[in-house]
Amino acid sequence: MKNLSLVCLLMASAIIGGCSQQSTTPTPTVDHHMHIRSQSAVDVLAQFRGPDADTLSPTNGADAIRLLDSAGVEKGSLLSLGYFFGMPDVSVENEYAKVRAENNYVANEAAKYPDRLYAFCSVNPLAKYAIEEVRRCASHGGFTGLKLHFGNSDVDLRDDGQVQRVRRIFQEADKLNLPVVLHMWTRDEKYGKKDAEVFLNEVLATVPDLTIQIAHLGGAGFYNATTDSVMDVFESAFKTHPKVMDEDIVFDIGAAAANPKLAFEAGDTTKAQAIQKRNRMLAERIKKMGAKHFVFGSDWWARNPADFVDVIRSLPLKEQQLLVLFANRAPYVE
Repeated sequence: MKNLSLVCLLMASAIIGGCSQQSTTPTPTVDHHMHIRSQSAVDVLAQFRGPDADTLSPTNGADAIRLLDSAGVEKGSLLSLGYFFGMPDVSVENEYAKVRAENNYVANEAAKYPDRLYAFCSVNPLAKYAIEEVRRCASHGGFTGLKLHFGNSDVDLRDDGQVQRVRRIFQEADKLNLPVVLHMWTRDEKYGKKDAEVFLNEVLATVPDLTIQIAHLGGAGFYNATTDSVMDVFESAFKTHPKVMDEDIVFDIGAAAANPKLAFEAGDTTKAQAIQKRNRMLAERIKKMGAKHFVFGSDWWARNPADFVDVIRSLPLKEQQLLVLFANRAPYVE
């Protein structure tokens, strides 16, 4: 893993895996998965989310910095929501112009904090203007990389034609040296091992030198059996595709765990136990593959970084595993 360092905050005690002990408290150095949104993005989200969209408001770089500071985190990756304007679920006039504007909004906000924030542009990879926007982002000068979201873009990894179009986007990113943060999960209710194998063999294998951060460990969010089946594919690929599965591939844990305490306090024992089961499954995967392959990400706005740091600290992992996970930085982080 490039740029690996161990950074921790000395404290009188820590709670690691549910056990109190005199120790250090691991603290992430980077939040690799954060979102900000302009008013235009809020407006298009309202079409998609319906009545609960009233709870949303624009966010900016200052908000991201405030949350990073509250969590004791040094740097953050700001992932544009530009792909939302290309969702098949919404109707948008001047679609490409709004995609460009949203991407520029993120770049401009990150530029206010150049030592702490990294901007990622985004686009629906199936859009007619996708390659044009990738090229524009690469020449812009304000973007570190590219964010793709297969689910919201309605990508079907079982459609050969769509896989070819996605592959072209990845190859263009590779040519332009644009690292990719990928939400690989799709809307297919059968999503799982087969989709991961298609992505590995038909896309990832064609760009062995491209830095790729696989968001949510290849799932939709919470770690579950489907996500675990996807991670099985990637774990096996360390042996079958060693030139691909090198230090340029990392897995972010954004939204992959939750705190069962709230469910217990609400009297929902069944939900709490389900959360505990998923958390154990996630911890076992990290142990099995090695913490060096994982990076911290909160998925803000979905999760508050400080709260999510506490959730990850509570996983049944050894302190040294947490120290490594929290200290890991994706190759694009300076």
